[in-house]
Amino acid sequence: MSKPQLKIDPERRARLIALHRELNLRMLRKEQAQEGGLLNFVRYFWDVLEPQTEFVEGAALEAVCEHLEAVTFGEINRLLINVPPGFMKSLLTDVFWPAWEWGPMEMPHLRYVAFSYAAGLTERDNGKFRDLITSHKYQELWGDKFKTRKIGEVKITNDKTGSKLATSVGGIGTGERGDRIILDDPHNVKEGESEAVRGETVRWFRESLSNRLNSMEQSAIIVIMQRVHEADVSGTIIENGFADYVHLMIPMEYDAGRHCSTSIGWSDWRSEDGELAWPERFPDKVVSDLKTSLGPYAYAGQYQQAPAPRGGGIGLRLVGMEAEPAHAADRMTLDQYPPDRFIGEGVVIDLRGSPADTPVDAATFAAALEAAGGVGQGDFAILWFGWDEHYGDDLMWKNPYLAPAA
Repeated sequence: MSKPQLKIDPERRARLIALHRELNLRMLRKEQAQEGGLLNFVRYFWDVLEPQTEFVEGAALEAVCEHLEAVTFGEINRLLINVPPGFMKSLLTDVFWPAWEWGPMEMPHLRYVAFSYAAGLTERDNGKFRDLITSHKYQELWGDKFKTRKIGEVKITNDKTGSKLATSVGGIGTGERGDRIILDDPHNVKEGESEAVRGETVRWFRESLSNRLNSMEQSAIIVIMQRVHEADVSGTIIENGFADYVHLMIPMEYDAGRHCSTSIGWSDWRSEDGELAWPERFPDKVVSDLKTSLGPYAYAGQYQQAPAPRGGGIGLRLVGMEAEPAHAADRMTLDQYPPDRFIGEGVVIDLRGSPADTPVDAATFAAALEAAGGVGQGDFAILWFGWDEHYGDDLMWKNPYLAPAA
């Protein structure tokens, strides 16, 4: 005999389903409207903006979220973030974070002005912000916090006096002020080495950006960018006494000599040189390919957040490669010397044309040294093998070296 089927009244069934759904929504609201809630918010709404792309967790992502939350909670009002390309900086800072503040944090009165080197980038992000806050998923959880009024890619407003304006460095918005000023990639990578363009951007940052704040004490400025030059906006903040800025710096590969800790108690979680920042998204093979395709100068600036003049970048990289004790195991390597030992006159000794993986004998070295004018006591001898030409090819690690007699 078949077992009798349990019949549930359709109305009661509907009430149970609705109750279950409401309990689930309450749990989601609680998870998002608390410390650490920004990352929960991003996880939940990720598929609204990226339905075909899997959300990838990572410690670097958590670090950026933690610092943006510190701005929300009033712990920071000047924040500089240097992260590599592909670390979701625009999506986090200019899309998810404002939507989180307007909704879960019940701050729909906030006004945002977002700048980038091109208005098309901030307008793109305003479009994503609009799509997020008008989605059914967002409205179901946070639609009672505000109602949108003006909906566009340039400006979005709500009924709580909040707004979000997209513009560019030196673009529209002269009379617009904000509680949050977001400066997302102020420099075009292609124009980063143009002194005129870079200098104008830095001048605009120093002279005009603070004039966009509603309150000098309570409003916040967030600069988030990859490094493009020593004298870019980040360099200006770091080197020119902008002490009120909290600096979050995450290089793709960990560098113990540049370990980053911030005032909110965050510290880079890595301990081994070369350890990757986001291996779940950028594994070893991907990073290796990036180094080859970009070259040492671009990779150092954009991914390691350590820009240098183009010639200097290559020179320093060659010195680092020569420093390994492959042919002189009984000598000190560069990392074993104190920093103050690296100040002095430098003499370039031209050894270009030396064969690959071959020692330079004493006679050859002496002739090159004489041609360079000699080296005095305490001077630095910079050996120029010209091996930057082989960066990324089969000869890269087969550079010439000095014979012991030299």
